[in-house]
Amino acid sequence: MYPQYIRYFLIISIITDIALIAYLSTLIDEIGFFFFFLLVILLLSGTYLLYTVHKRNNRNP
Repeated sequence: MYPQYIRYFLIISIITDIALIAYLSTLIDEIGFFFFFLLVILLLSGTYLLYTVHKRNNRNP
């Protein structure tokens, strides 16, 4: 994958995370607090993983 596209994927991932967390927060009563926090942690860890890949590709040797 080309490194310049990872930045766009990161921006889209952050926007998607915000939208999904806002949607999941409306469903806390139905799904429960534990499952909500588990899904939020999974979403944010995926975005953090993409950020570390982006940071690693932008290092200057």
